[in-house]
Amino acid sequence: MHPIELTERRIDNAIEAMNRCKEGSWGHNYWGKVVAYLMRKLNGEVNGRHERNDAPSGYQTRTWTH
Repeated sequence: MHPIELTERRIDNAIEAMNRCKEGSWGHNYWGKVVAYLMRKLNGEVNGRHERNDAPSGYQTRTWTH
């Protein structure tokens, strides 16, 4: 599967998980942040950011990719 397709699939799954949680709950907030992160990741992938090797590194990247 292409990396962009994989990220899109992860976004769909995170949105589904978020929608199963009560609005305002920790789960809803958590999955909302995951969706936001994945959307930024997808934007970078679509714009070729991963090919230029200037993707952000650090704590948040390591935390969210596992």
